[in-house]
Amino acid sequence: MSVSDTKISVCLPVFNGARYLAAAIESVLNQSHENLELLIVDDLSSDESAHIARSYAANDPRIVYWQNERNLGIFTNYNECLKRVSGSFIKLFAQDDVFEPDCLEALLAELLQHENLALVTAARKVIDEKGQETAIERFYDRTTTIPGEEVIRQYMKTFVYRSGTPSQVMFRRNAVGAGFDTRYTLSGDIEYFFRILQSGDFMYLDRALVKFRRHGDSATVTSLKDMSFLADALRLAQTYESYGSVPEAQPGTPVRENLIENLIRKVNNAVYDRKIELTIASNAATTNNGSSDQLDYERMACELLLYASRTKMQLEEEQRLLNRMEQESRERLARQKQVEAQSEGELAAIKQQLHDLQNSNSWRLTQPIRWISRVLQ
Repeated sequence: MSVSDTKISVCLPVFNGARYLAAAIESVLNQSHENLELLIVDDLSSDESAHIARSYAANDPRIVYWQNERNLGIFTNYNECLKRVSGSFIKLFAQDDVFEPDCLEALLAELLQHENLALVTAARKVIDEKGQETAIERFYDRTTTIPGEEVIRQYMKTFVYRSGTPSQVMFRRNAVGAGFDTRYTLSGDIEYFFRILQSGDFMYLDRALVKFRRHGDSATVTSLKDMSFLADALRLAQTYESYGSVPEAQPGTPVRENLIENLIRKVNNAVYDRKIELTIASNAATTNNGSSDQLDYERMACELLLYASRTKMQLEEEQRLLNRMEQESRERLARQKQVEAQSEGELAAIKQQLHDLQNSNSWRLTQPIRWISRVLQ
């Protein structure tokens, strides 16, 4: 199958994304690979998202648009898209992001060339609210192929994620499976990609094929503020615990506890580094924005540290409870064995007494009397 003959399904869940939605849609329609369908599912937006999507759908038959009857949330919304795909390959997307013109073509070429690839991802450019490039983010210093399970193993050892966001990855339709786990608030894509990676290799393509928009209303920033990402991280650690633990951890230490230790360490470092930056910046600040940002950041960092500390204390309390239950079980088992041993001793003594009685002279002398008694009865 050639690249041009292969149909790609682009899944674009939308919720109140009117601000950047047109740019996202146009970046799909302007792809060098034209054999595609763009599935837009609107999660009951209250802004102009529906109007924008319908306008594009009316002018391009490759667009399939529908609106949910009720708000489902981001990962359930992705699943609604996945239910309707007809292409052989899946390209996830996000309403704030933008594809480079050859994004689909480049990713598809790798999947067609390497049959054992389960997931391919690319580097990304980071852009701000105005579309200005602020950075290029790379996972590795060159194009790299790694066994999928090794990617999971590396994450469980370092808790550094290197597989890409939805807008960066592409995979085969036959790997869709059950879709996203909707219990997650932010990290459902990580968990989903880990499931896909268990069936093949992972490729990082060292080309920035996606523009990732970072702004104050994005899901990543919102989730960071409400600390829900931490609960996701703990669930991930529990789900993939068999893949390893933090290298510095003591043998036998649960992965979830390792994760908390790691998060606390990272946040402590981040707070320290950020305070230095804020101290330097405050000398030149001429508005109140600096102090407000500092207060917001410090409050967020404190909340994270408190949350992590509380969770760590809960784990420690659970461990103490388990240790106490284990000790009590051992004591009960020891008492039971002691009772059994005592019972066995008493039984042996009775058997010995019966044996001695049956072999005594008095028993043998009275045997005729016992026989006559049984006959008379």
